Amino acid sequence: MNPDILVSLRNKLNIPATELLATVSILHESWGGDPTAWVVSVTDSSPKAFTTNHGKLVPWPLEDILEYQKLLAQAQKNATLALELIGNGPTSS
Repeated sequence: MNPDILVSLRNKLNIPATELLATVSILHESWGGDPTAWVVSVTDSSPKAFTTNHGKLVPWPLEDILEYQKLLAQAQKNATLALELIGNGPTSS
């Protein structure tokens, strides 16, 4: 969908998107989420983020992005702990 994201936003959601600012990968803790999000410039508005849900284009609200960031931080801590416990992490010699 990346090459057509601006057209899709305009035609499917009536969002006056003017420029693709970033394409980002999303990791999900369970199945069901699609792996990509886009941040776009929008006429007369601040930039907005969008993703897809089972292929359907949907907004990616700030609250969800902040929650996603918290989940990633916790996952990083968990992975680091597991590596340390099995002797392959930052504290191993």
